[in-house]
Amino acid sequence: MKKKFQRWGNKAKQGWSTFSSKLRLPKKTKTKKKRTFKNSNVSKKDSLSTKILVSILSTVMLSVLAVGIASYFISNQIIEDKVTEAQEQTIIQSGDKLDYLMKQYKDRVTEILMADNFSNTLNQMDTYDDTNNFEYYNLKSTIDDALTQITMIDSNVDLYLLDTDKEFMISSTETIEESTVFETEWYQETAENDAGTYWIGGLKQGISTRKDDPTVAFGQNLKIGGKDYLMVVEMQTIVFEEAFQDVTFGESGLIRMIDANNNIVFSFDSDEVAEPYSYDIPKEADSNNLVSDNQLVFYTPSEATDWYLVGDVSKQELTKDTTNIFYITLGIVLLALIISIIIAGSIVKNIAKPIDRISHLMSSAKQGDLTVRSDVSKRKDEIGELSTSFNAMLGNISTMMKQTRLSANQVLDAASELATVSNTQSQSAKEVALASEEIASGATGLTDEAEKGNNLAASIHDETETVYQNNIEMEQQAVAVLEHSHSGLEKLNELVTQTRDSEEMTEALVSKVDILQQSTEQIYQVMEMLTSIAQQTNLLSLNAAIEAARAGEAGKGFAVVADEIRKLSTQSKDSIDKVEEITSGIVNEVNETLQLLELSTPRFRAQVTQAEDTQSILNDVGENMGSFAGKIQQVTASVQQLRDSQEVLTSTIHQVSATAEESSAISEEVSATTEEQLRVSESLVITSDELKQLSEELQEMMKQFKVD
Repeated sequence: MKKKFQRWGNKAKQGWSTFSSKLRLPKKTKTKKKRTFKNSNVSKKDSLSTKILVSILSTVMLSVLAVGIASYFISNQIIEDKVTEAQEQTIIQSGDKLDYLMKQYKDRVTEILMADNFSNTLNQMDTYDDTNNFEYYNLKSTIDDALTQITMIDSNVDLYLLDTDKEFMISSTETIEESTVFETEWYQETAENDAGTYWIGGLKQGISTRKDDPTVAFGQNLKIGGKDYLMVVEMQTIVFEEAFQDVTFGESGLIRMIDANNNIVFSFDSDEVAEPYSYDIPKEADSNNLVSDNQLVFYTPSEATDWYLVGDVSKQELTKDTTNIFYITLGIVLLALIISIIIAGSIVKNIAKPIDRISHLMSSAKQGDLTVRSDVSKRKDEIGELSTSFNAMLGNISTMMKQTRLSANQVLDAASELATVSNTQSQSAKEVALASEEIASGATGLTDEAEKGNNLAASIHDETETVYQNNIEMEQQAVAVLEHSHSGLEKLNELVTQTRDSEEMTEALVSKVDILQQSTEQIYQVMEMLTSIAQQTNLLSLNAAIEAARAGEAGKGFAVVADEIRKLSTQSKDSIDKVEEITSGIVNEVNETLQLLELSTPRFRAQVTQAEDTQSILNDVGENMGSFAGKIQQVTASVQQLRDSQEVLTSTIHQVSATAEESSAISEEVSATTEEQLRVSESLVITSDELKQLSEELQEMMKQFKVD
């Protein structure tokens, strides 16, 4: 029996020694790690900051370039159209002025015919065949005086009366050889022409072919006493220079007159007279301009003559001022680039960078570093609220981790104490085996050892209760963290919904601004109609003034009315220009509003995307916390099992104590009691192994998290 007890005692001692060696943990040296943050896995080119910056810059640059280029070409076309229209009106009004001027000179021929005894004198002269007769000379002097009287009134006009039958000529100016006139080409054409008026055109040296300056002439066929006469009116070019000196095309282009054969009748450059005009003028056309070799040519036919008034100007000269628009556009592009960089930088600084910072912090927290904190929690917007919730969440998790680590250390300490108790229990079992041989002498010692075991069991009970309460608190805090995580998700969902609503409202506002822009374009069309009416009214007033001038004294009242109409037309045009200026301002404001709305739409979309990414990260944190809470519940169950085993151990120690007190009477029961104690010890070893395994798992999980 003694050897049997000794063999059991040795096995128990070996088992407790093995358990104690396995449970003994190596000493750890505390090292202070440097606090670092892991960067996000998002590349720089895919980051939110880069996307916002590129989106704003590309949108602004493309918009400004499109508007600038369109403005340049549209302004070119508008200026060309407006100048073309103005020059057309100029050439038409100049044509009216030419008609008025030429009718005056034709009326002077009529005045001569209506002069007293002019026709009778010519008839009397026709009765003389001898031109050397004194009476004939007196009659000729009378005709000469009548012509000279006209030239005295207007020194810029010379008159020539030609008898086409006898081929003699009476002149109001110097004596000219008659053969020189009657052999000219224009006279031959006049003789063959039965028309009432023949428009001779420009003559480089005048009718006499001896003048230094060119002249302009036309002939009027006369029928007096059954005979044919030709009255030639020769005008100095100063007549037309004074009439058209204020008419210019572009900066230096001057007006010209050409005949039906495209030869120049009048030009401010005397060398051009009687030379072909550089451009072919269509004789029948609906418009008053044509484009030839990048040159704008304006023309109008004269109703009083068969001549044309023409003027030409280079298209580049008309639109040369638009070069300033091009340089202004470049300046606006550079200014828009600078402003967009400033705006984009502000947006990146206030929105993208804080979100990127929180994203980096979440990535670090995901890797287990719970010491990170957001530094933008003082902001009053959604980012500030998100930062505050993030800091609170990590604070709660960090506190829970600290308590869990403390509890884990307490569990390890309890396991160490349990190993000591197991060793003591092994020694007690050995002593029980020895006591079986010497029951009487070892009863007192066994009682002392039982008292020690009872004290140790009480200590284990207290430590186990502490671990159990700590696990309960850890479980409650884990549930609280989960609830905060759900609350944060709800806040984030509200933020996503509000951002989407803002995006929809922005798109609706863009649609309304487009409709407003179309309405302003319709206003432009109405203003163009009013401008056309004002121009026609101005032309009507000019025509009325011309007619009033022709009417003389009888047309003065009509001239006053025409002048008032012209003033009213001018006031209407000024009012239309003012309305056009206001409308242009409205259009610019609408376009700027539309650009701002188009810029804000990508920002709302980016916010929705970032909020959804944040929501996904919070979901991952919530799932990890749920798994951690499950592990804590398993630890609680293991501690509860340890409490049950400790109660069994306490009961066993009480039984050992009772057995020691009655050892003298129940020595036969020692073997059974020892076997029962060994079974309890084996159960305690198994429970200790499970506790050690759970403690190691908890330690490995805790190593993933970094706390202060």
